[in-house]
Parts: sequence; C-alpha cells; structure tokens
Amino acid sequence: MSSPLIGIAGVNSLLFASNNYARKLVSPFPDLSIPQVMLAGSMAGAVQSVLASPVEMFKASRTRVQLVRPLADFPLSSKLGSNASESVNKPERASTGSRRDV
Repeated sequence: MSSPLIGIAGVNSLLFASNNYARKLVSPFPDLSIPQVMLAGSMAGAVQSVLASPVEMFKASRTRVQLVRPLADFPLSSKLGSNASESVNKPERASTGSRRDV
C-alpha cells in the first residue's frame, strides 16, 4: 500500500516542480496570461511524461505478469478433471417432471 502512495507523491511533486519552473521560464512576473499558463503547463506535462512513462510502463508490465502467472500454473486439463470428456459425450436425460421418472 505504501509503495503506490510514494510513487504517486513523487510523480505529483515532479509535476508541480516542473510547472513552477516552467512558469518562471515563460515569464518572470507572477501573473501569467492564459496562453502563458497553457505553455507552462504543456512544458511541465512534457517533462513529467518523459520521466514518469518508464515508471508506469514498468508497473503495467509487472501487473500483467502477476495476472498471467496464476493462470499459467494451472493447465486446463486439471481444471476439467478426468470426467470432462465423458460429460460432454453423454448428455443427461431430460426429466419430464412427473414422479414416474424417478
């Protein structure tokens, strides 16, 4: 539980720090126009995506391996059992619902 929280905190701190640096790079004045804010935000997003994408790719591949591995441990034939082919070849007799069938 603590590992994802630390990762999210790192990504968020990187995003805010790069946004702050990009705002200072775009204009030395604290009040920015909307196009300047958009430019600073896109610069911060580019920095964040370059640095955070490999981390996200690693997490996604690790999650995929964790999901696939349990399925690979159990072959299909062991789940079906030895009577699986018999139950497929021999359909059950339909019941008419009367007491005489019993």
